[in-house]
Amino acid sequence: VVKNIGECFCKSYNKEFGLDFTVFRFFNTYGERQSSDFVVSKFLNAAINNSEITIHGDGLQTRTFCYILDNLDATINSFENN
Repeated sequence: VVKNIGECFCKSYNKEFGLDFTVFRFFNTYGERQSSDFVVSKFLNAAINNSEITIHGDGLQTRTFCYILDNLDATINSFENN
């Protein structure tokens, strides 16, 4: 809901003031200094410690992960190249 509200604000500013915008919805970003609360950190810590790795659901779900530098490259490229 919060993401949608933010996008609505952007659309409103675009309509009112002509402000161009690009919305990025980053998901499952991983990289250095990542919080230990996120899935990649939890997975790696469990594997390193030879602990059980928790799988939720039936195990058939898929997720996509994106490295932080790839997210930054996409953002900068979008800004610099419109």
